[in-house]
Amino acid sequence: SLKLRQVPWDQALVMIMKARKLGYSRQGNVLRIVPLDDLKKEEDDANKMALAKRNIEPLKVRAFTISYAKIEELDKKVKDFLTERGKVVGDTRTNTIVVTDIADSLNRVAKLLEGLDAAPPQVLIEGKIVEASDSFVRSVGVNWGFSGADKMIGNGTQGPINMRPNLNVGGSNRGTGGFDLGLNVGTLDIFGDLSASLNLFEREDKVKVLSSPRIVTLSNEKADISQTNEYPVKTVTNVNGAMTTTYQFKPLTLKLEVTPQITHEGTIIMRVLVNRQIKGPAVSATDDTFSVNSREANTRVIVKNGQTAVIGGIYRTDLTEGVTGVPWLKDIPFFGALFRATTTDRQRSELLIFLTPRILAQTETTATASSEV
Repeated sequence: SLKLRQVPWDQALVMIMKARKLGYSRQGNVLRIVPLDDLKKEEDDANKMALAKRNIEPLKVRAFTISYAKIEELDKKVKDFLTERGKVVGDTRTNTIVVTDIADSLNRVAKLLEGLDAAPPQVLIEGKIVEASDSFVRSVGVNWGFSGADKMIGNGTQGPINMRPNLNVGGSNRGTGGFDLGLNVGTLDIFGDLSASLNLFEREDKVKVLSSPRIVTLSNEKADISQTNEYPVKTVTNVNGAMTTTYQFKPLTLKLEVTPQITHEGTIIMRVLVNRQIKGPAVSATDDTFSVNSREANTRVIVKNGQTAVIGGIYRTDLTEGVTGVPWLKDIPFFGALFRATTTDRQRSELLIFLTPRILAQTETTATASSEV
């Protein structure tokens, strides 16, 4: 016997059934109570009947036209939704997946593909590659280090950033000089049009805009941005006793690889690889052949939609030597050295890369279309 007080009837029923090893099945508004062994046998019989029904149910064929996803990736996911009799064939030529199975499985596959074959978001990346003086960097208002914001630099170093290592790789277009590459990353305080601000500083000879690339790419897809300068290389050859001079142009490339990733919060993670080539020291005094120095660095930055990230720390120093002195007297042999002096003009410039990512709006469309065969 069992005595219960102020216990809801359904809880009391469950306690009694557990004590007597009973179970129940609901049929409309009726609870049918049977021994657990009988209930398990009924469920097994029902599953066998459903399986037998699927085995004799006629197969149907449906073709799904894929718009955005890759056929190879979808094949594996679709197979998990099929019965033992089902099969899937992908046609990369027409970008179509042909599925053979019972109607219920085809309906589940249709819902799966509708979610997987969605239009990926696009990102417009506007860039400005400029060569700037030190005074420009101070006056433009760059917050180096993303103070107070989330960030990730290089291989995962976190925290405020102010990296300015000196990696001298030699070379200069004028005289002798150096080229430093140690990435600094920051955000920009300029409000309004960046192009207008750069034009203003360019008129003041504080900055020189080298390139203004614009490119649209998909989220998680790499975008290549490059800017190339060519310099002549003189080659002197002897052809049948006659000296012939020819010139060939060698490229010097600044290459950016930018991979944007849109987060759920609407911010943008940009993986940036910077590769810079410059004219190195001469390797031959007879034909003006120069070496090409190359340095590469990578970083990862997080910015808001429409916010400008600034990549700096790419320096070069130009040394220009000149001779000043008293006219005529400085050119007198032997004694001219008393009336002339050698001057050295050292100019340091920094290559700045401005990257502004913007998420492009997209319309709601149904990407996957299907038809029964």
